Amino acid sequence: LVTLKRLSDQPKVVDDSGMKGPYSQLTREELISLILKQENQLSERDYKISELEQYIDNLLVRVIEEKPSILMSLTVPPGCSRHA
Repeated sequence: LVTLKRLSDQPKVVDDSGMKGPYSQLTREELISLILKQENQLSERDYKISELEQYIDNLLVRVIEEKPSILMSLTVPPGCSRHA
């Protein structure tokens, strides 16, 4: 009968034959930990981006309702330069 070990139970160093780089000497557990940390960071970043998009959407709706002329001032007639 063969028993299988979980990946996280194997403290082996990842085979680095021909591989050089900042992660080549990390153990499997260290690599998994690093991946989980990066996944959490990406989730947090995605959440922050979503919150900012919602804020911008709400702000734009308020501008459109209250003072849409602000948006008109952002358009520049042909031949005119905004930087002049």
